[in-house]
Amino acid sequence: MDTGDFLPGREKIKSLIRERVKFHQREKIVDLYGAYNRVAAIDIIAERQCPQLPTSKVDGIAVRYADFTQGIPDTSAWTEGEEFVYASHGCALGEKYDTVIASKDFTLEQGKLTIKVAPDYEGELVKLPGSLIANGEVLVPKYTRITPPLMGLLASGGVKAARVFSRPRILFIPTGDELISWQETEVSKEENIESNSLMLEGFAEEYGARLEVMPIVPDDKEALAEALNYAVEFADLVIISAGTSKGNKDFTKEILGQEGNIMVDEVGCNPGRYLCMAVVKDTPILSLTGSPNGAELSMRFYLSTLISEYYNQPDSQPNTLEVEAGFTYIAPKEVDSCLQLEITPKEEGTGYVADVLDPEAVTRSELINQTKALYYLCKGEAVYQGDKIQVELITNKAYL
Repeated sequence: MDTGDFLPGREKIKSLIRERVKFHQREKIVDLYGAYNRVAAIDIIAERQCPQLPTSKVDGIAVRYADFTQGIPDTSAWTEGEEFVYASHGCALGEKYDTVIASKDFTLEQGKLTIKVAPDYEGELVKLPGSLIANGEVLVPKYTRITPPLMGLLASGGVKAARVFSRPRILFIPTGDELISWQETEVSKEENIESNSLMLEGFAEEYGARLEVMPIVPDDKEALAEALNYAVEFADLVIISAGTSKGNKDFTKEILGQEGNIMVDEVGCNPGRYLCMAVVKDTPILSLTGSPNGAELSMRFYLSTLISEYYNQPDSQPNTLEVEAGFTYIAPKEVDSCLQLEITPKEEGTGYVADVLDPEAVTRSELINQTKALYYLCKGEAVYQGDKIQVELITNKAYL
């Protein structure tokens, strides 16, 4: 993609993903216990009606409406099991009965039934067969994410298994001569621990995908090209950890340009500016910086959109909170800014105040644990101390 002097921001990148990435969706059949949060690959149809017999809408007694055509009859000699039966909410009436009288409209004392209000019509307070679920009804339309209530609906409709989209398969390629697996116990001072794969595993699980990690690839053009060509044959999406993307031994963009088409070679947002997006053999590629913070924000913004596109789902919208800015910040004119914010209650106990966390001034632990929200500013936008702003709460930090 030739962006010239224009560097696309977050929303433009999301639009490009929707426009240019086309996944080949795979399907599988899962039983209902494995259906939670999966996306239906077809319309899922009811295989039986519910209820299958007439049932009562309320607690009361079931009667024959024909006994009430002349008003309320003498019921002093009526016996349970003959002229009436008790009817519980949701339970079948029995073949002889067609109408229900609610508990508030009769009394039964010492075996003597007294009806205070006669039914108005045959079938009053009765659910007919198929009134809740019709045989052949679409219970879950295609592309619907299966929620807990839908799981119960499918069970009631006689569905034992569901055809869903297989989870997209992500292959992660860590690169760099200096990297060593996080599982190693002996680490020299010159080596860096490869830990992004664990973070990506968590994001993949959160978004409904499967992540597989390839062996660390050294800074070698042929080795990287070989790993990339292997990955695109088996993966729905490939993610590469490409170091700083500015080092003299980072060949990722060169290889991506040779093997496929680069959609975006740099993003107009910090952190995560040096994200590169490409397509190789119809497989989307995300090339991340090695910086865990930039990689994290790229995953929150763009991996979620990619996986949503695979499932044909809209982007999930973040929970927001109105806070008072405890800082002043003016975004640079060249790129957007995503501020990571600490949110604390005001001392007077009404509302919240936000303060910026500088990734360069705190430890990684402090940044992760103290960041409760993000605030995105487009190029040149400003926020001033005391302004009321809407911030995006991080999913797992919705509590304050």
